[in-house]
Order: sequence, then structure tokens, then C-alpha cells
Amino acid sequence: MLQQLDVAIAIVVVLLGVSLFVTILTQMISSLLNLRGSHLRAGLVTLLKTADPGLEAHADAIVARVVTHPLLSDSAFSQQSPFKAKDWVEKRMPALAGHWRCASAVRPNELKAILRELVAAGANSSEPWHAALATALGKDPDRLLGRARVTLDELKKGLTPAAAARLQSSIDSAVSSISGVDARIDEWFDAAMNRVSQRFTLNVRVWTAGIAVAVAILMHFDAIDLYNKVAADKSVRDSLVSMAGAVQTQAEQDLSNKQTRTIDDLSTEARELRSKLAVAQFQLDVPTWPEHVRRFGATGWGAGIVGILIGAALLSLGSPFWFHALKGLTSLKTTVASAIDQEKQSAAPAPAAGPSAATRV
Repeated sequence: MLQQLDVAIAIVVVLLGVSLFVTILTQMISSLLNLRGSHLRAGLVTLLKTADPGLEAHADAIVARVVTHPLLSDSAFSQQSPFKAKDWVEKRMPALAGHWRCASAVRPNELKAILRELVAAGANSSEPWHAALATALGKDPDRLLGRARVTLDELKKGLTPAAAARLQSSIDSAVSSISGVDARIDEWFDAAMNRVSQRFTLNVRVWTAGIAVAVAILMHFDAIDLYNKVAADKSVRDSLVSMAGAVQTQAEQDLSNKQTRTIDDLSTEARELRSKLAVAQFQLDVPTWPEHVRRFGATGWGAGIVGILIGAALLSLGSPFWFHALKGLTSLKTTVASAIDQEKQSAAPAPAAGPSAATRV
């Protein structure tokens, strides 16, 4: 029983390690393509169009100015960034630099403040979108209601708390229908950002699945051959089982790290992961074409292709899946080992009793 668990743990350690490598590649691509910034920009365009239909024709241009604003952009390519390569990239690849400059997150108060700053800046008065944005921001509820707000406040003082709450709800609903883009942003911001998060997650999952297939093919990741090797070679199996804790700790750190990591951080992590697997006699590299042919010759082309397809499918499940699988298997092994020890102790013969007091001389 323990041998079968060791085989399962060894295989899952490899799957988790390679899945972490796939995750690192996915995060690199996400950083290079600024997927967060792209999805945020699309979500803000939808938000402005929903907040005020009068901004529909200018939403793209306004959002482009918002997400690249120096106070909002968190990129190394923002206007005030001291990044030395910024000027070189902007001269030779201006479109790519502009895309990298897009912010990856924004708060509702930051969005509204930047919109007001864009209208207040005199340099923007000639922009085609300036008049439409100024009109949208000029629909101030206080100006529209005027002294009626004071009358409503006096009226609520003579009502019960429940009646005053219902009146305030009706007032808020009426004001929302006539108020400016500020109130509509507050109303729709959370829903818009939830959709942005969902679309970003789906996009990352698609990238993860695609990279998993590419890694399985390029690395010749044959799941059937992996099982046969781990089941037959005790030294490899023991090496992989012994490093289960280290790989699990690294995976836990990656899954709990919500901060966006730099390309250098991801490259360092990939090298560390490769070194760990190399110690367990598993090389995380891309074999040459003759080596591919040799491996197919050893396993058979049909079995080899099937094994790679199975490996790609397993890797596409993602590192969180294999992290929890490894955690469950190690816990199960501890439980089974404890049960076996208890069973051996209960089955052991009782020690022979010494001579009774009646037979002693």
C-alpha cells in the first residue's frame, strides 16, 4: 500500500513541478502582453459607455488617457518612471510601450479624480472628447436639486426611520437617473470590475492550457513513460518523494502570492524549480529532435503520442489542482503508515510472562 502511495506521490510531484513551470511561463506572457491592463481598459470603456451614453463615441480615447495617467500607471514605462530602457523602447516600439504603460488596477475614486483632472487641464480643451466629458461631469445632483434637497431633509425629520429610509431610497433612485457620470460610476463600478476579473481569469486559463500542450510536446512529457519509470526505479521514486515537501512549499508560496511578479523574479523561480527536479533525476528541458526520435523508438510512436497527450491533459489542470492533490496524498500516506504501525503492534505476540509466585523457591 505504501509503495503505491509513493508512486502516486512521486508522479504528482513531477506534475506539480512541471505545472509550476507552466504557470511561470503563463505569468511571463501575461506580463509581456499586459493582459491585466488590456482587460482593465476594455472594462473601463464599457463602464463609461454604460455610465453615460453621451461618452460612447469618445470612451476609448478617454480611457486611454486614464489608464496611462502618471498617477495611475504602475508600469516601468509610465511617464515618470526612472526605468532606463523606457526611452529606447518608446522610440523604437511606441505602440508596444504605450500598451505596457496601461495600468493594471484602479479604484473608483481614482477613476473619478482623473476624469475631473482631464477636464480641468487646459491642454486637453482642444481634444474631441473634452466637451462630452465636461458635459457628463457637469450633471451635478446638488446643482440639479438645488434647494429641494433642504426641503427633503426637513421632510425626513418628521417621518419614522423606516419611512425616511424608503424616501431616501426613492430620492437616490431618482437622482441616479438624472445625475452625472460620477454617480453612475459608483453604481456600476463593482459589476464592471467583476466582469473584468472573470474575463481575465478565463483568458489566463486558455493560455495555461495552450502552454501546457506546448510544454508537453516540446519536453516530450510522456505520462505513461513517467509512470513506468517511477514504478520500476525505486531510487527515482524515493528522490521524488523526499522532495515533495520542498515542491509543495514553493507551490504554496506561488499560490498565496497575489502580487504581480517581475520577469526577473519569474526567471529566478524557474531556475530554482529546474534545479530541484534535476536532483530527483528529472530534467526540465527541451530535448533535441534525435532525442525525441530515440524516445519514440523506445516507447513506440503510438504509445508515445498517447502518453504526451495524456501528459498535456494532466498539466492543463493547473498547479492549484496538483498542489491540493499532493497535499491530500501526503496526508493519506501519514494516516496509512500510522495505521500499519498500529496493526503491527497489535498483531505482535505478547511477551512471555515470568514465573508465578507459587512456583518460586
